[in-house]
Amino acid sequence: MERLDIYQPLMHFGWTQPTLPEEDTVALELQSLAMPPQGLAGSLTLYLSRYLHLVVDLQLDEADSTTPDYIFGGYDLHHYDEPDSYPVRYRITENRIIRNGELRYFDHPKFGVLARITRYEEKQEPTPEELFEETELLGYDGE
Repeated sequence: MERLDIYQPLMHFGWTQPTLPEEDTVALELQSLAMPPQGLAGSLTLYLSRYLHLVVDLQLDEADSTTPDYIFGGYDLHHYDEPDSYPVRYRITENRIIRNGELRYFDHPKFGVLARITRYEEKQEPTPEELFEETELLGYDGE
């Protein structure tokens, strides 16, 4: 993405969570993970069913470029009968199977998401017996 000027990263973040069944998993709101830019909102859900799933539900509001240059001081100098314009929103709603270490792209013509899931396991502290067994191999008798 850094090599091409046509891409503009909006956010970059990560989080750690246990993989639970879908019915026990709560969707993580984007603003709880990082500060999204104005106009970007939604949620991400990671759950375990038969396979690991990532649900991306995001929407991006189009930047407000609808104010024509003939509007002066809040008054439209040319068009009095144009209909009100509404915000344009782009949306990604996808539920995909994802594997450990796999890079997935959720796309829309106006924005996209790159996602990678990496399995994390906490290391257990070794018991004193395990420590003694390791040091015994080195010729240390534990005293």
